Formats: sequence, C-alpha cells, structure tokens
Amino acid sequence: LHTVLTGVLHAFRQYEGDRSGKESGAARHPKARLEAAKLLIAALKSDEAEIRETSRHNLTRLAGKDLGNDPAAWQKWLADQERVAPN
Repeated sequence: LHTVLTGVLHAFRQYEGDRSGKESGAARHPKARLEAAKLLIAALKSDEAEIRETSRHNLTRLAGKDLGNDPAAWQKWLADQERVAPN
C-alpha cells in the first residue's frame, strides 16, 4: 500500500506542477483524478496515522473541501463526481 500511495502522491505532485494555462489538470485528466481519489480513500483505512493524514490532505486538495476522516463521506463525494465526470 505504501508503494502504491507513494506513486499516487508523486503523480499528484506532477499533476499540480503541470497545471498551467486556462484548463486545469483535473479538467484534462478527470479519470486519473478519480482513480487517485479511490486509492486515497482506501488509504484512509490504513493503520498508519501518517498515511491517513496524507491521504486526507490530498483528498482535500482534489475535492477543494475537507470531508474529514470518514471514508464513507469521501465515497459519497466520489460517487457524485463519477456521475458528472465526462466519459
């Protein structure tokens, strides 16, 4: 899990660094954003506090709001995002 999260967080940092111009990185790669969110939500259940904190922090950055530590709240947010995401 740690290796997967490290890769996701690295990709997220690249995504943030690539965001320039009028169209945001999320607009260019909505599926990648949702896939990253799925992994981060799963990581909220980790036994390691640092992983949970890092996951919540990055979910908050992706969502633009903090839904707390409850994975169910984040799952609801993700379901809403998947309904409106372009195919």
